[in-house]
Amino acid sequence: MNRNFFLIALVVFSSYGIVAAQSQPNVLLIIADDLGIDALEGYGIEEGIFPHTPVINSLRENGISYMNNWATPICTPTRASIMSGKYGIKTGVRAVPGNLAVEDESLFNYLDRQTNDSYSTAVIGKWHLSDPINFNHPFEHGVDHFEGIIGGGVQNYNRWDKTDGGQLFEVREYVTTHFTNAAIDWISEQEKPWFLWLSHVAPHSPFQLPPAGLFTLDNPTTDRELYLATIEALDTEIGRLLDSMDAQTRANTLIIFMGDNGTPGGVLQAYPNRHGKGSMYEGGLRVPMVISGAGVTRRGEQEYGLTQANDLHATLIEACSNDLPGGIHNSYSIRSSFTTSDAIERNFVYADQSNNDVEFWAIRDQDYKLIQNENGNQEFYNLSESILEENQLIGNLSREEREIRASLAAEAQVIRSGWSCQDFILNGEEQSIDDCATATHHLQESVVTIFPNPVSEQLQISLKGQLDYEVRLYSLSGQQVKFATNATLIELGDLPSGTYILELTDRQSQQKIIEKIVVGR
Repeated sequence: MNRNFFLIALVVFSSYGIVAAQSQPNVLLIIADDLGIDALEGYGIEEGIFPHTPVINSLRENGISYMNNWATPICTPTRASIMSGKYGIKTGVRAVPGNLAVEDESLFNYLDRQTNDSYSTAVIGKWHLSDPINFNHPFEHGVDHFEGIIGGGVQNYNRWDKTDGGQLFEVREYVTTHFTNAAIDWISEQEKPWFLWLSHVAPHSPFQLPPAGLFTLDNPTTDRELYLATIEALDTEIGRLLDSMDAQTRANTLIIFMGDNGTPGGVLQAYPNRHGKGSMYEGGLRVPMVISGAGVTRRGEQEYGLTQANDLHATLIEACSNDLPGGIHNSYSIRSSFTTSDAIERNFVYADQSNNDVEFWAIRDQDYKLIQNENGNQEFYNLSESILEENQLIGNLSREEREIRASLAAEAQVIRSGWSCQDFILNGEEQSIDDCATATHHLQESVVTIFPNPVSEQLQISLKGQLDYEVRLYSLSGQQVKFATNATLIELGDLPSGTYILELTDRQSQQKIIEKIVVGR
C-alpha cells in the first residue's frame, strides 16, 4: 500500500468511524529520539528548514497537537517519567545513565495488575533505563516482549547490535526500517489488546544518509540536512507501519507520537546557542506530541493546556484500565482533552535533571518560567512574549513579576520535597484532590502534621515522635516573617492575608518540609 492510500484511508476511518472501537483500545506509543519542536513545522518556530512529514502531519490533522508539552532535557529521565508517572526527584533518575528501580511501579506492571494481564505488551527499540546494563530489566518492569537496544543508541544506523531474548546479534539493516519490520511482525501476531512502545533511535546522531526512497531532501550533506532526512525516513516508516494494520485494528488503536527531549545543539535551529538538548531552556524541554486514533474525537486541533511527558502514564492507565482521581503520582491524566478543548486543569509543569553533578529544575505556568539550580542561581522568562528565552527578566522585575517568581519557586520546592496541593491529582497524604487542610509528612521516625490550611489566626503543628526542629515562615518575596524552635502553635493574627511559605527543618538531618500556607480573614 502506498503512502497516498494510507493518508486517504486515515481520513476515512477517523472521520466516519467505519469500525467501532473496542472497549480496550490498542496503544501505539512512538518515541522519537532527540526531536524538539524546532524540528517540525507548526510548533511555534516560524522560520527554518523543516522536513517533509506527511504521515505525522496527517496524524495532526486527524488528532490533537499539544503545543505546550515538556519532556526532560535528556532521554533517560523522560522515559523513566513515562514509565513511573513520577518526576526524577522522586525516582532518582535525573541523568544519563540512570536506573529505574522496580520499586517504582512501571506502567506495564500497573496494567498487568489492574487488567489481569489482558494486554500483550512490547517495547521495540531503545530501552535505556537500566544502569548497569541488565538484559532482563524490561521484563522486570512487566514488558512481555523486548527487542532492540538496551543502551542509549547505535554507532552506525546500518550496522548495530540488537538485544533479543537476552542475546546480542549484529544487524546489518537500517535501524529505523528494522524496528518498523519488528513492530509490524509483532502486531500481526497479537490476538488480544496490545500496547506497543516503539522507541526509535532516530533522529539521534550519528547523522547518516538514510536509504534511498525514505526521504525527499535533495542531496543532504550537512549534519542539519542529514538530521532532517533521518526524520523524513522515520515518517516514511511510521506510514508503512500504519499501512500494515487492517481497518479494524487501525480504528481501535490510540496513537501517540512524541519527542523525548529537545534537538541537539549541533543541528538546533532558531533557538540561541546552548539552548537545545541538555539545557533547561525550551529548546531542551519543549517537544512535539500528537495524539490521535481510538477515543480521540477532536480533529486538527491545537491544545495549549500545559502538559508533560509523564502525563502519558496516567492518561494511558485511564485509556486502558481504570479511572483515576485526577491522575497518579506526578502524572495528570489528559484523557479528557481527547474529546474536549480547554479541559486540562493545570497551573504548573515541572522538570529536573542533574548536569555535571549539579541539579537543575524548571517550572512554568501559562506565561512565566523559572529555572533554578541547587546553588540558588535563577533565570526567569516570560514565555508568552517569546519561547526563545532571549530576554532574562531578573534584575528588572515588576512587583507582579517578583510575586510570580516567588510563587513558582515555592511550588517547585513543594514538588521537590513532597506532593503539590495544586496539581489536580490525588497523591501523597491527600484524602481528596488537592485537599491540603491537613498536610502530613515523615521526617526520620517522626510524623509531622500541619493544619489547618487555609488558616486565619493560629497554625498548628502536631508531632508523633521525637524531633528537634526550626520553623520559618516567609512571604512570597522571600522575607522571613516568623521564626520558632520546636513550636506547636504559631500565631499569625498579625500577618496580612495572603500566601506564605512555611519551612520546617529537622535540625539534626537538615531535612526540610516546605508548605504553602494561605492566611485569610
